[in-house]
Amino acid sequence: MPAAKYICVCLRTIEHLLSDVFLDYSGKLSLTFSNPGYFGGFCALLFPILYGRALNGEKRYMCVLDGVLTGGLLFCLIMSGSSGALYAAAAATAAETVFLIVRKKRR
Repeated sequence: MPAAKYICVCLRTIEHLLSDVFLDYSGKLSLTFSNPGYFGGFCALLFPILYGRALNGEKRYMCVLDGVLTGGLLFCLIMSGSSGALYAAAAATAAETVFLIVRKKRR
């Protein structure tokens, strides 16, 4: 297969894959979920877990990795455009922070 034809096929394939990333929801991110709200809810469930692991990790590199993953999850949460999921993640993060402060004081 000539190189130009191969590149053209690759570009069409990439264009086809990227066409499913934004699914007629006005540019809101939904990825494999059928609705951006579902994706935002999923991110809101995972966010406090990674946040807690980033603050309380045993190994330094795992804390850094979890911090980076938490940042990526926050980005996905904001890009989903789901306000309810954003409020839920903020409330869960506040509760997690209080829990971690109380736990450190008891030690």
